[in-house]
Amino acid sequence: DGDGDLDWIGTSVSLGQGFIVEQVQPESSLVATLSVPDDFDGQITTLMLTLASNLPVTGPPDAVLATIENVDNDGDGIGDVDRILNADRDLTLSIENVGLTGDFHVVAVMFMEGGGVFAPVPGIDYMASSERLTFGEGQVGVTLDLELVPTVAASQERRSQGLKSRR
Repeated sequence: DGDGDLDWIGTSVSLGQGFIVEQVQPESSLVATLSVPDDFDGQITTLMLTLASNLPVTGPPDAVLATIENVDNDGDGIGDVDRILNADRDLTLSIENVGLTGDFHVVAVMFMEGGGVFAPVPGIDYMASSERLTFGEGQVGVTLDLELVPTVAASQERRSQGLKSRR
């Protein structure tokens, strides 16, 4: 839009309209800051930011707020997601109108090469989610630290360790 900041074009599945994600923080919005682990080194295919009524997400999310494909739109040899989100740089996305009101979890998924397309694959893709947040009553802010989606064995081991520590 020519105002000197980074803009990303996406499509809202909920609203069925194109939009531009501005790198500013308007009132009555979602401001989500995403980060990856310090040792992150992978081949990202897509970054997606969604709203979900329940966790774990077992079907389509309530809203898809942003989808950024990791393609090289500007021809500089660096993927769009790689440029804006990496171990050295967190990404702040501002969505002026999430299109829904009520209580939702903000869910970020980073799909990797060899991973999922609609649902994250354990041990390959990265994901983070918030507690339930109330939308429609002013600006909502959240920080999400993307982590490798645990495999079933890792999840069972964590649960087992949690049970041992409670005894």
